[in-house]
Amino acid sequence: MSEELERGIAELKRFLGDSAYQLKLVKTKLEETAAFSYLLPPDYTGVRRTLRISFPKEFPYELPVFAITPSAFQVWPHVMSYGVCLFAANQEPITTSPEEAVSVAMNQLVKLIQFSLEGSDTVARETEFSSEIRSYWAHQLDESPSRFTLVKLPIQSCPLFVVSANANNPLISGQYIGGETYEAISRFEKRYKRSTLKQRATAKPAFFLKLDTTPSNVIKKDDLLGWIKDHVKPDLFFMLTRWFEDNSGLPIKWLILSLPTDEIALQGFVFTEKNIDLKKKHATLYGRRTTRRKFFSNKVNLNVRFSTIDVLDAEVIHQRAGPAALGLANKMVVLVGAGSLGGEVAVLLARSGVGKLFLIDHDRFEDVNIGRHTLGVSELGEYKAKALADRVNRDVPTVEVDYSTQKIQSDNRSHAKVLSEADLVIVTTANWNSEDYLWNLKSKGTDWSMIQAWSEPHGIVGHILSAPEGGKHDGRYLFEKGVFAKTMSEWPDGGVKALPACGGGYIPGGPVALARIAGKTVQYALNQLIKPIEKPEWHALVGSTKKIEEYGGTYKGPPLPAEMGSCEFIFPWPVPESAGG
Repeated sequence: MSEELERGIAELKRFLGDSAYQLKLVKTKLEETAAFSYLLPPDYTGVRRTLRISFPKEFPYELPVFAITPSAFQVWPHVMSYGVCLFAANQEPITTSPEEAVSVAMNQLVKLIQFSLEGSDTVARETEFSSEIRSYWAHQLDESPSRFTLVKLPIQSCPLFVVSANANNPLISGQYIGGETYEAISRFEKRYKRSTLKQRATAKPAFFLKLDTTPSNVIKKDDLLGWIKDHVKPDLFFMLTRWFEDNSGLPIKWLILSLPTDEIALQGFVFTEKNIDLKKKHATLYGRRTTRRKFFSNKVNLNVRFSTIDVLDAEVIHQRAGPAALGLANKMVVLVGAGSLGGEVAVLLARSGVGKLFLIDHDRFEDVNIGRHTLGVSELGEYKAKALADRVNRDVPTVEVDYSTQKIQSDNRSHAKVLSEADLVIVTTANWNSEDYLWNLKSKGTDWSMIQAWSEPHGIVGHILSAPEGGKHDGRYLFEKGVFAKTMSEWPDGGVKALPACGGGYIPGGPVALARIAGKTVQYALNQLIKPIEKPEWHALVGSTKKIEEYGGTYKGPPLPAEMGSCEFIFPWPVPESAGG
């Protein structure tokens, strides 16, 4: 027996005090180093149960494990089929000493079993069950191998159209797509370049149901509608039962429950008839053609399983962003430059909840771009703007991305229309002609705000210039022939690495350094979209000044304390040296 295990057992006995004599050594199982039984006091049902305490091999870095016999699953809250659930997977505390591991586990156990002991509060116990209800449901039914994709979260309870990926045999489809309207499903399929057919007399084999209260932790799989009945209004339950009866002839159908919680929580059920004839004359082609049905007795025995529900709605996809995503769905950002910096900015904007992006870049994606761009091998040779738009449209369904492969200053008519609809324009090209063109527009007053972002060589120093909407703001005076007047590092040949081509060259910088600048650019972009700034700002991001010297440059910005690895400065727009700054 190891020293850690001896200390853990000693702490367990100390915790139990005078009742430690009840600990009985029991046979260990796989991955256990020691195990004990302990008789518990009667629970609210009058039953005395036995607690099994085991020490895992990874103890004390993993907590002791508890199990209850006879099983208290569905009888006590926080007890699952495998044992007592002390903490959620992402909330388990870090422990390093045997004493701490035992103390933390035992204190949490006592706290949880208080809900189930003799004389405990019934209301408090039911509240505990409701707070983690899906955990208790998860152990009671099998999971369907297919997934159900809801293209948008319905506002109220209603039947849903459904399209199956395998139209000729819906029972073996890997994916089903549902929506309140057939048009919404068609738009989704077109986005992902899937074939669509004109709607005919299609069925609605799914029902989205918003619950008023939470059903019990024990699912009545033989009477699922009865299990739900008392948790919705009578008229809505009547609608549900009519839908179920009207669709009794369909070989597969879904019920999606929306739980009454602050967060969006859905539980899906899928029904299939056990002995259905799937010959062509009885097959149902969901949403693709006229629905063919085979009718069954209302007493037919159905298989009931869980169905995984994926919701491609901004309210769900961005709900974990909190207040940061509010109000972004109706914003449009024009991003001029889809290179290493601009590509990262585009992806972050989309994942943050911005509703529309328009990408402008005339360059193609090359092998040398792979090391620091969000695109990869499969996009080699494509226009960066098109490839990036395709990638973001595919990966983030809440954003609409369009693009142009022309220079911002070369296609005035279409670009002018896009700019007229923009809330914010971000330029990351490091190309002065494009930047000068946009500042010229901005100097005449625009309805859009503007951000110019770039990095100095090696990405150690980054700059972000922000100009508010309206007003005749012109940042061109901050540059001399495209070079910023307040650069913070100095490099031979300006830090540009020349290429053997006419005017060819690039500014070096690794993906991590550029990602840091991209993250800050998006942070200020989101701030500007949600709460617009009133005056122009200059943000300077400074990383390791030692790296500048190491790479052959000279740092000339504000001095940083020796212990500071990086810093961010926020200034009003600087006054050029020629003007006495």
